[in-house]
This record gives sequence, structure tokens and C-alpha cells, in this order.
Amino acid sequence: ENTSDYSFNRHIKKEQEGGAFYYGKKWNNGGLSSIKMAYSGLNTRSVSATFFEDAKDSSKNIKINNLFRNGIGESAFKLDHYFPSNKRHSLSVGMGLIQNSVAFRQDTMNQSLKRHLRKSPRLTGYVKEDISINRAVSINPGIRIDVPLTELKAYLQPRLELYIKPNDNWRFKLATGLYNQFISQNMLIDSFGTPIYFWSLVDSFDKYSLASVHYVSGLNYTYKRFNLNVDAFYKNTSGIDRFYLLPSAKGLNHSSLKSRTYGVDISLRTKLRKHDFWLGYTISKSEEMLMDDIEGPNSPWNFYIRSPYDQRHELKLAAFFNLSPFHISMNYVYGSGLPNTILHFMDNERPYSRFDIAFLYQFEKGWPDIQTGISLLNVFDTENIRYNDFTGFPNQKQSYPYATSFTPTIFLNINF
Repeated sequence: ENTSDYSFNRHIKKEQEGGAFYYGKKWNNGGLSSIKMAYSGLNTRSVSATFFEDAKDSSKNIKINNLFRNGIGESAFKLDHYFPSNKRHSLSVGMGLIQNSVAFRQDTMNQSLKRHLRKSPRLTGYVKEDISINRAVSINPGIRIDVPLTELKAYLQPRLELYIKPNDNWRFKLATGLYNQFISQNMLIDSFGTPIYFWSLVDSFDKYSLASVHYVSGLNYTYKRFNLNVDAFYKNTSGIDRFYLLPSAKGLNHSSLKSRTYGVDISLRTKLRKHDFWLGYTISKSEEMLMDDIEGPNSPWNFYIRSPYDQRHELKLAAFFNLSPFHISMNYVYGSGLPNTILHFMDNERPYSRFDIAFLYQFEKGWPDIQTGISLLNVFDTENIRYNDFTGFPNQKQSYPYATSFTPTIFLNINF
């Protein structure tokens, strides 16, 4: 007999803004220098109401109104210089100043107001070299360095690419590199198993830094108007933060995880007259485990398990029709689905699919460059469920939100 009544309503509003400035100078000796300034920001505002009532046990009753705001921003100033090159060698260097910012605010009926604002500037620089051994073989070594001014620690990130091109049709690639990330989206799981996603700077917790090592091997084949690309990839990531509010423990619990992701990307492109067609397919697997040993090496917590972000298959189709001054773009995506629960790591999943279409009109070339049109998202109004974003209740029930429904939009682009 069902003796409980529960509901959850949420309204999410996202705003994105940005701007960029570029100036390039070509020198008489063949070199090229550039100055770039850019800003981008994303702000999310969520208002939710959670209600649960148990007719037999009133101590389980909950009624919470929650206001949640989270924003991220990045301001960047970069200088790049490309030295004069020849058939065998080219060199590029760069430096800059980047500042990331994160704002967080939460206000509920039962908790005091929480506010959090952090800024983290860092110096950055890189050196990249392109060396042709002969007509068929080239290597591209490089290194990047980031120095957060909040901790004055240098993060060295070496990278290396090897290309082999036996003829005009085939090209093979091997690549590896270390990448550090200074802003990330973390997950907080509350006492009912509800995941809450929020942006934070990685220096908020100094136990681990977010780092990833990438390995890629691939081939590219070109024949007339067709281009086939196949990449096999393997990625190790460490320093993933996850937070828990557990009923059996007081306060906020924190775990650091590491993950591995591997798979194959396949893409096929062709051009028929002025029209472009593209097909992409990815098969991959993503797993994770705790970075610290728990209860010895044979503990079930010390083995890789399926990641909540794991999706085995994804298929993408795209077409772009150039009917100047009119343009039509079509996109279709199919995903085999994500795990539908976070805490129990069950494999139940539901596929995801969506078809979008856009119509664009390009005004005659001039200054400024103006484009306008309409975009239709999820044309067939396919019912997709966001399994990685749900709400839990004391009776172990879960409420899942729907993804983007049929949504028409109008856009206007003005480029100066």
C-alpha cells in the first residue's frame, strides 16, 4: 500500500555571454605575431521545490524550497608568435594571463544562506615545434606550462605527436600528452541520492590536482571527395572530486577518484557539389575508482566500476546544404544511454536521440556580416530522460527530469 505522497518541481535558467578581440601582425621576415583578448561566462539559476509526506511516519516529511546559483567565467590575454618556417622546421611560442572565476550561492528554507566567490589567475606559456624528418615522417614536440598565482606551482605539460604519410591518400598518427584543468564541474550527492552539479576551481581542495594523460593512435584516408578518419584513444584522469551528504555521518564527505576512458572514434565526411555530409560513430567505455586504498587492496572499492558518465555507443549524422543565400543544416544524434542511478551503479539505461534542423539566411557580403534564421530543436519531440540528473526521496523513489523537448528559436548573428 502506498502511504506516501511526493513531488519535485524545478526551473532552470542558463545565460551565456562572451566576447573576443584579435589583432595579427605579419612581419617582413615572414613571422606572424598576434594578440588575443577574450571573455566567456556561464551562469545557471535553479529554483526547485521538493515535497514528501508519509502518512504513517511524519518524521520523514520534508518540504524544501531551494534557490541555487552557480556561475563560471574566464578572462584571457594571450600573445602568440610564429617564427619564419621552412620545409623542414617551424616554431611557435606563446604566453598569457588567464583568470578563472567561480560564483556559488544557495538559499533554502532550512539552511542558512551560502555564498562562495573565488578567483584564480595564472600565467601560461607554451612552445611547439614542427619537424619534418623527411617527406613521409614528421614529429611535433611541445610543452605547456601553467603557474597559478594562488599557489605559485608550475604545472608542466609535455606533448608529442608523430605523423607518417606514405602517400597522398594515407596518414597515420601517434600522439600523447599531459593536460591539467583548472576549473571543473563536480558532483554532490545528498542524503537521498540526488546528484547536484556545480562548478569549482581545482585549487579549492589541494589534495589532488585535476590531471589527464591522453594516448591517441589513428589513421586518415582520403579518396576523391571522401575522407575517413579513425582514432583509438585511451585517457587516464586523476583528481576528480565527489562530495556526499550521508545520513550516517555529519557534515560533508569528500572523495577523490581517478578514471579511465578508452574507445574508438570513426568519422566519414564527403562533399557533393556545395553540400557537406558527415557521419560519426564512437564506441567507448568509462570507468572510475577511488584514488586512496580502502580496506586493503582486495576491497571492492579498490577496483574500477562503471562511471556515471559512461555511454557505450554514440552515432551522429549531419548535413549542410548550401543554397546561397539560404543554408539548411540537419543534425541527428543517438546515444545508447547513461546509467540511471549514481549510488548503486546499476546498468539500466534508456537510449537518447534527437533531430535538429536550422534554416539560415546570409545577407550579401559586406560590413558588417549579418546572418539570421530559425532553429528547431528535437523536431520529433522525442521523449528523452536525463538519467544522470534525478531527485531522490526518503521512500527510495526517484524522479527523473526530461531533456530538451521540441524548442523553436530565432537567431541573429552580426560579425564586425
